[in-house]
Amino acid sequence: MNSSIPQSFKAVTCDYVMAGMLPLYSDAQLHCVIRFNTRLEAERLARAVRLSVDAEPVLGCNLLAEGNRLYWQRATYREEAYFSQVQSDDTDTVLRQFLCRPLDATNEPLVQACLIRGEQEVLVLKVCHFAADGGAMKTYAYLLAAIYRQLQHNPAYQPPVNLGSRSLRQISRHFSLIDKLKILRRGWRNNQVLVFSPQNWRLPLQPLRTQPDYLWRYIEAPQFQALKAYGEQQSATVHELLLTAMLRALHQRLSPPDEQVMRLINTADLRRHIPGGQAEAICNLSGPIYLDMGTDLGADFATTLAKVNAAMTREKQDYIGLGEIPRWLYSTQPLFSGLRQWLQKPQKYDPNPLPFAFTPALTNIGMIDSQRLDFGEAAVSSAFLTAPVTFAPNLIVAVSSFAQRLTLSVGFTGGAENRQVIAAFLDEMEGILLAVAEKAGNDQ
Repeated sequence: MNSSIPQSFKAVTCDYVMAGMLPLYSDAQLHCVIRFNTRLEAERLARAVRLSVDAEPVLGCNLLAEGNRLYWQRATYREEAYFSQVQSDDTDTVLRQFLCRPLDATNEPLVQACLIRGEQEVLVLKVCHFAADGGAMKTYAYLLAAIYRQLQHNPAYQPPVNLGSRSLRQISRHFSLIDKLKILRRGWRNNQVLVFSPQNWRLPLQPLRTQPDYLWRYIEAPQFQALKAYGEQQSATVHELLLTAMLRALHQRLSPPDEQVMRLINTADLRRHIPGGQAEAICNLSGPIYLDMGTDLGADFATTLAKVNAAMTREKQDYIGLGEIPRWLYSTQPLFSGLRQWLQKPQKYDPNPLPFAFTPALTNIGMIDSQRLDFGEAAVSSAFLTAPVTFAPNLIVAVSSFAQRLTLSVGFTGGAENRQVIAAFLDEMEGILLAVAEKAGNDQ
């Protein structure tokens, strides 16, 4: 055990928010799935995983409560609690089992890794969302790769301990008083957009928390390149193309009435508000964007894209992603005063339906940097990130890319019946994107 690491850490505001909200609608886990062309050294990898939770100390903690106060307490686990390996030719089954296995933040490691050894080498990383968001998940994967490389040349290597800030002060210190007042005003504007959606703007999923599973779809490099070229022609980002495809896929699957207001939640990486774009430590720094498209998406993809682009341009000009921060700061203690009860008796995959459902959401976790996801002699062939398993009838589509390959993934509950609904929706969204890519390729 590294004696320079404090044995406990104060929970920051985002920890309260994540621990209070996430269990209501998800299993609160993030994943990175990495496939290799060559073999990893399992013992060195296990050592790297163990050392990684010293490099980022909050990941070596459990989240505990004392009264209404949360704190992170360093924990001591054997190396095998962090790392496991499975020999199997049925990679997909083992992968899904690990992705869907519950994680208890109070008495299990917040980081767990599984190496699946079959015809292909697959490393699956699991991180508790209470401590990290998608941006931090990428940072963790890069950190693990760097430690793994170092151990090849120096088996006694000890990574430096990062005790940087995990709080929102990383962002707030860069804004003036006038900016902060404008962010407060932005929060009021957020309140004008309803988060909860009418019943007929959600996929017809059975509201169950049992039988978790994942589905994913790939957009291969040629089609992804064509999409990016099309976006440049339309002065639109890939993110806006994805929002447009999701809106149109939902509209196609649901055939909503003319008066239906169509909304999406998407997320902004708040690190954009930090000079250099990097957080000081592993933490949650994401904020929601409530996209209200009104009742008319337009006749075709290009028309919807223009509407999405205009809406997102307004968001970018008005402290994007920061509108919820004032609410978090003012409501932390009273909103989560009952959190201790959950922490003492976590409920995993509660079969009871949710009392509410939120607007469909898309989280674009972005590009996984192939230069930083470098395991030395073990070449990475593909990688993608997932959002948590989301309890039906809620829907979150996670998007990430690696080496010009785009992955759409959805974690869901409800078994075979909901799987069919999710599969049909993902097929619709994928089909829309591929049709745009094909048209863009033909127009070149």
